Amino acid sequence: MAQVVEGFETGTPLVPRTGTWVRATDQKRTGTYSLKTPTVADSGSAECVMTVPAGAQTVTFYARISTEQGSSGANWDPFIFRVGSTEMYRNWGEVGWTQVGPYSVVGATTITFRYQRDSSGGGTSNAIWIDDVVFEVIPPDSEPPAAPPNLRVTSMSPLDVALAWDAATDNTGVAGYGIYKDNIKQGNDQATLTRTLTGLAAGTSYTLAVDAADAAGNRSAKTSITQTTPTPPVAGGEALTRTFLGLTAGRTYVVEIDAIDGVGNRSAKTSLQVSTDNMPPTVPPALRATAVSGTQISVAWNPSMDDITGVAGYGIYLDGVQAAQHSGLGWTFQALTPGQTYTIEVDAVDGAGNRSAKAALTLQAQIDTEPPTVPANLRVTAASPYTLAIAWYASTDPGGLAGYGVHLNGERVGPDQLGVTYTFSDLTPEATYQITVDAADVTGNRSSMAQLTHVAPADLPPAPPTNLRVAAVSYTSFAVAWEAATDDVQVAGYDVSVNGTTVVTSGAALEYAMSELPDDTAYTVRVWAVDHISQRSLTPAELTVTTLNDHDPTVPAFTATADEDSITVAWDTASDDFAVVGYEVTVDGAVVHTTPGVDYSVDGVITRQHTIHGLTAGRTYGVQVLAVDTIGQRSADNTLHVRTTPLPYVPIETPVYRLGDTWAGNARDSFGVDWIVTEAEGWSSSPPVSPTGADLGGMDGAWAGAGRYGPRAIVLSGVAIAPSRMAMLAAKQRLASVIHPRQQAQLRVIDARMARQARVRLADRIETTDQTAHVFQWRIPLMTADPRRYATTPVRAAAVVTSLPGQASMVVTLDGTYSSIPARLRLFGPILDWTITHEETGTVMRSAPGKFVPADTRYSFTIDLGVRQVWGHVPPEVWPEPRPGRSALTGRPAWWMLIPGTNTITLAGEPLPGQPGTPRLALEAYDAWL
Repeated sequence: MAQVVEGFETGTPLVPRTGTWVRATDQKRTGTYSLKTPTVADSGSAECVMTVPAGAQTVTFYARISTEQGSSGANWDPFIFRVGSTEMYRNWGEVGWTQVGPYSVVGATTITFRYQRDSSGGGTSNAIWIDDVVFEVIPPDSEPPAAPPNLRVTSMSPLDVALAWDAATDNTGVAGYGIYKDNIKQGNDQATLTRTLTGLAAGTSYTLAVDAADAAGNRSAKTSITQTTPTPPVAGGEALTRTFLGLTAGRTYVVEIDAIDGVGNRSAKTSLQVSTDNMPPTVPPALRATAVSGTQISVAWNPSMDDITGVAGYGIYLDGVQAAQHSGLGWTFQALTPGQTYTIEVDAVDGAGNRSAKAALTLQAQIDTEPPTVPANLRVTAASPYTLAIAWYASTDPGGLAGYGVHLNGERVGPDQLGVTYTFSDLTPEATYQITVDAADVTGNRSSMAQLTHVAPADLPPAPPTNLRVAAVSYTSFAVAWEAATDDVQVAGYDVSVNGTTVVTSGAALEYAMSELPDDTAYTVRVWAVDHISQRSLTPAELTVTTLNDHDPTVPAFTATADEDSITVAWDTASDDFAVVGYEVTVDGAVVHTTPGVDYSVDGVITRQHTIHGLTAGRTYGVQVLAVDTIGQRSADNTLHVRTTPLPYVPIETPVYRLGDTWAGNARDSFGVDWIVTEAEGWSSSPPVSPTGADLGGMDGAWAGAGRYGPRAIVLSGVAIAPSRMAMLAAKQRLASVIHPRQQAQLRVIDARMARQARVRLADRIETTDQTAHVFQWRIPLMTADPRRYATTPVRAAAVVTSLPGQASMVVTLDGTYSSIPARLRLFGPILDWTITHEETGTVMRSAPGKFVPADTRYSFTIDLGVRQVWGHVPPEVWPEPRPGRSALTGRPAWWMLIPGTNTITLAGEPLPGQPGTPRLALEAYDAWL
C-alpha cells in the first residue's frame, strides 16, 4: 500500500478538489497551512469535494471544529463528512484537532467536507479546519503478463489459418488475448486460446502473432510465427482479386467484372451475386455461476462462435439492464442485496455488430447470517487524565463490513463507524473504564465484543518554569523572563510574586516587568506554573534582582544676592552619572522655581539664574538650588541663609509713600526725621478724561485723544519733624535731591493690602516752608504720562510650540480696574510667518510675509504693547544694541492690550527649513488700576 497525502502546503492541490473552502494559517495541525471554511451566512453551507485517487482503499484526516452548539448539545451548526453520498461522520461544538477515519473509499469517486449553518443568527465566528488528508492506495498494476507460449497453426487452407496457443500467466490474472496479422490487430481481445483467421489470400506469406493483456491494460510481448497459405490449382490464367470495404451486413450485392485491352475494347461482363455477413454469433454456451455471496455473484461462460467476422465481445445484463460490454468469459456483479433473486443474461456480438440470442441464468444472493470476526488487538494508543485514544485491527466478513460499535462502560458512544480508531474525551482522572468494540456487517450481523480495561492517570501539578532569568534591569525598573512549564494536561498560566506580594495570577505571558522603582533595591521574584484546574507547581522558580544604583547629582555651587523684597540666585552646572534634567530653587523648603537651567524671559535668555520676588525686607531665608536627575533624585542640601536688605525707613502710618530709593512718606528715615503725608492729591482719584480734539501728551494704549485718560497729576504734601535744627536743614537738602527734574522715578504706595506704583517725574519744583525750628512743610508736585497704577510684582508667562506647523497658548490672569493693560513680549525662534493672537478680543498680530526668527537664541524680537514699539535683538558682533524691528510686522499691524481677568495669547507659525527647535513667546505684565 502507498499513501497520497494532502497537507494543503502547496498552492496547487495534490488531490483535485472543488468548493469554497480556502487555505489558512491561523490553525494547522502540521506544516504552515490547513483548509478552512469561508464565512457562511445563516442557513448557508460550504462544501469541499475531493476526488478519490485511483486505487484508493481508505481515507483518514484531522479536523478542528469551532461551531455553535445548542442547548443539550443540539447540533445547530454541524460539520458533516461523506464518502460518495454516504454520511460517515458528524460533529459540532468546540473540538480540538481530532483524527477522523480511516473510512473505506473503495468504489467511491469523491469525498465531501460540508459545514451547514442553521438560521439561529449566532456563531458568526464559527469555523472548521481540516488537515493531513491521507489516502491509502493500492499502486496500479504495471506488470505485463508473460508472452503466450506455443503459438501454432492447427489447420490451414488457401483462404484461412487456424491458430492455437497455451495460456499466458500474470500477477493479477490474464483478461484476454490479442491476435495480429502482419502487425495489424484482428478484432477485440478474446478469452479463448484459439482463433481462425479468414479471408486470406492463397499463396501469401503472413506474420501471425498473439499477445496477452491483464485487467490493468498491460500487454505482454508478442509471440509470432510466419505462415504461407497454400496456392490452389489455377484453371487457365492468373487469378486476380479485389476487396470491397464499407458494405452493409446482411445485404446482397451483384459484382460484375469485364476486361479491357490496350486499345480500349471491353469484354462482356461476368457477374456474381454475393451477400455480406448477417449471421449472429452463437449463444454463449454454458452460462454458469462460479461464486455467490450475499453481495456478489460471479458468472462465466464458454466462447461463442462466429463464422465470418469473429466474436468481438459479450453483453452482460442484470435484470434486463446491460451492466457491461466485456471481451472476457466471466463477470462479477457487486453491491447486491442479500437474499434477492437476480436474472443474469449474456449475449455475443460479432465484428459486424450482429448480436446472438441471450443465455440466461437466475440466481439468488446468499442470505448472510455469519457475523464478522471480533476486532483484534484492541489497545490504548494514547492516554491522558481526561482523554483516551484506542485502536484495533480490522475485522473480516465475507459479505462486507458495515462498521464498528464503540462502547464505554456498557454504553454505546455513537453510531457505527468505519474507522479502526476512536478517542474518548471528558474522562475523570484516576477513574476505571471498561471499553468494548464489536464489528457489524452489511446485513446487521454483529461480532462478539473485544474488551479493554483502562484506569485514567492522575492529573499532576505542573512542573515549575525553567530558566527564570533577568531580561533587563535599570535604575528604576527590571524585567524577568522564563521558559514555558510542562504539565500532563495543560499549563493555563503563571502566578508571579515580588517580595511576597502576588502581582500576577494565571497570566499567560512568559515575562514580567516592574517600573517606577527606587534604585539600588533588591527584589525576590517567584514564578509558579498553574494548570487548567488551578494546581500550582509544588515549588516556584525563584531569583533576586537588584535595580542599578543611580547616584545623586553633584551639589551645584551658587551665590545669592539680596534686595529689600527679592533674592537673586546664580549657580554652576551640576553633573550626574546619568543626566541632570533640571534645577529646583527653594525658599525655606518650598520649591519656588523649576528650570532646565535656561529660562526665556522678556529680558532675554537667563542661564542658571533666578530672582525670588515678594520677600519681606530684613528677614532671613533658607535658600537652596537643587539639581534633579532623570529619576527624580536631587542633589544634597546646600542651603544658604540669606537676609534681605532692611528698609531704609520705619513706617509710622499707612500707606507709606516711597519715591525712588531714598525717600518715604509716613515713615521715619535713618536720620530720625518723621515725614508725615497730610495729602496725596491725584493718587487715588481718576485721571482726567481727554476732551474732544485735545492732545494732552498722555499715554493710554499708546495713543492720546478724546475719550481716553490723560496724564495723571499727583501732589504729595505734608510736614517733616526733625530731631534737631541741623537734622531739619539736612532733611530739606535731601528732599531737594530725591528726584532730578529731568529724570523719572518710581512712586510706590504701600498699604496693608497691597503695593502699587507709577512712573513719575517732577511737574514743578519741590517746595518747603519752615514752621518751627524742627518742623517744616513740604510739597512734591509729580506727573505721570501713564494714567495707570501698577502692581510692584510682575506677572510672567510663556507659550512654547512643540512642533511646527502648530501653535501653543498661554493663559494670563490679571487683577485691577483698568480696561487696557500694556505688556512686553519676547519672541524666540525658530519660526516663520508667525502670528500672535489675543483670543478674548480676536485680535491677531502678524509678521510680514517671509519674516522669521532663527533658532539661535541671540536673535529675538521684543514687542512693547504699551508704546507700540518693536526691537530686534541680534548678536553683538552683528550690531551692539537692539535695533528697531517695526518692519517685522505687517504694514498695518493689529495692536492689542491685555484686559483685567483672563487673557489667552496664542503663538502660531510655520517651520523654518533646516532649523529644528521649539519657538516660544515670553510675556511680562503688571496688574493695573484706574
